[in-house]
Amino acid sequence: MTHYPSSRTRLHTSLEHQWVRHNEASSLDGTRTSWLGSGQFALTPSSGVIGLLGVSRESTALDMLSNTVYRGGVGYYRELFGGLTALVQPEYLHARYDDVTPAFGVERRDDLWRTRLRLTNRRWVFRGFSPELTLIRSSRRSNIDLYSYDRNQVQLGVSKLY
Repeated sequence: MTHYPSSRTRLHTSLEHQWVRHNEASSLDGTRTSWLGSGQFALTPSSGVIGLLGVSRESTALDMLSNTVYRGGVGYYRELFGGLTALVQPEYLHARYDDVTPAFGVERRDDLWRTRLRLTNRRWVFRGFSPELTLIRSSRRSNIDLYSYDRNQVQLGVSKLY
């Protein structure tokens, strides 16, 4: 659902619910429910800020895999030269698991910091689509070291122009 309180402001919210079934691992069967709210404010005709908040809940037959994730982030976008648009978006996620992981004797807790840089060129258009390059740096720290990591991602894609 999207609402425009002013010509410079956009508010969006979404709610998603899934039933997940596994043919060979029924202990992983369960549900996943997510809510995400975001706001966008145009600072100038060529730049703006974004904020987002979210929460998701995953329930499985195994409580040690059931979890709740809280999410928050901000972003800044700007149109640059030659039709290039850049978005920088840092984000924080905190995951809490419901029960002790038997092999480690603790309830798992994860903190994830992620920064995204997305570049889109709106002058290069093919059948209504423009190319996108996204670079993502993620760093997850868990109270169970096995689940901690640092990751760099490169994504190539297209976005639909409206």
